[in-house]
Amino acid sequence: MNLTFMEMTDKGLASMRDMQDTIGREARREIKRREQIGYADGTMFMTAKAQVEIESRVGTVTIATPTARKVEKRMAGRGR
Repeated sequence: MNLTFMEMTDKGLASMRDMQDTIGREARREIKRREQIGYADGTMFMTAKAQVEIESRVGTVTIATPTARKVEKRMAGRGR
C-alpha cells in the first residue's frame, strides 16, 4: 500500500481512478477504503449516502373483523 494515496483529496483520486495501471488500481483501492470507513474530505459530492429504514413486518398478526352491517344485525337480534 502506497501511503501517498492516503494524503490525496477525493477529487484527485477520482481523476486517477480511470487509469489502467498500478496508479489507477491504488486510487480505486483507496476510494473503496474511504467509502467503507465513511471518510470524505468534502472535495467530491459523494459525502453522504441516505439509508431508509424499513419497518419489520415479522410476527405481525392480521385480525379479520366483521363488517359493520353484520354487527348491527347481531346487536338488533336479527343475526344467527
